[in-house]
Amino acid sequence: RGIDWCHPQEFRASRGIHPIEIQLLGHTTKTAAEFEEWCRLQAQNGRFGMESYDLLSRNCNNFSHDAALEGLRLGRGVPQWILEVPQKFLSSPMGMMIRPIL
Repeated sequence: RGIDWCHPQEFRASRGIHPIEIQLLGHTTKTAAEFEEWCRLQAQNGRFGMESYDLLSRNCNNFSHDAALEGLRLGRGVPQWILEVPQKFLSSPMGMMIRPIL
């Protein structure tokens, strides 16, 4: 299956997770149908399928970055500081201790 979608309010309510900061990435000329087709292709080719998911190296932020740049053809993707969070965590003492069990 891989890529899943729900409305942001539904996601927040069902998981109790709320954004600390919202990043505006731009506006697209792609239609919803074109973007959904791009998403389907990413799941089918395994790029963002269930088997390729990894909490620290291939996660929702990586998908959002690629979706912004490739699927929606926006001028920018997810800010680098967000994409670097997992590596910063892994380089910390706690991250080095937890990585083998993830």
